[in-house]
Amino acid sequence: MEQNPNPLSDKMFYRITAASTAIGFGCLLAFLFSLRDIRHDTTFVFSATTVISFLIGAVVGWTFWAVVRRRSVKV
Repeated sequence: MEQNPNPLSDKMFYRITAASTAIGFGCLLAFLFSLRDIRHDTTFVFSATTVISFLIGAVVGWTFWAVVRRRSVKV
């Protein structure tokens, strides 16, 4: 069985890594933007900025892998 020298050329690998990174970045940003009052009592407030920050993080994560894939194809 021949192995592919560039795993980013596999579309399924790209989709899984891009989606995982997008979800991870989105959750991280949503978590950070929902934190309130960390000095006395750590609380979380779910708001519109939580959702917006999740979407921004997801776009950043997906864009990262899109850039990596485009650059790896040119090489």
